[in-house]
Amino acid sequence: MVDRCSPGFWHAKAEEALARADEMHDQDARRTLRQIAVMYGAMALRMEAQLADQRVNQRMAA
Repeated sequence: MVDRCSPGFWHAKAEEALARADEMHDQDARRTLRQIAVMYGAMALRMEAQLADQRVNQRMAA
């Protein structure tokens, strides 16, 4: 099962989108895939922040 809450999942998606962008001959398609990669990277950062918050909350509750 895929863990979409994992920052690694979103980093991998970003890398995949960048790799696909490099394969595109059409500039619009390349630009779109690069924008998608940036959004996936942002998702990874959000997941990292959420995990950090969860860890802090768990420590405070203990």
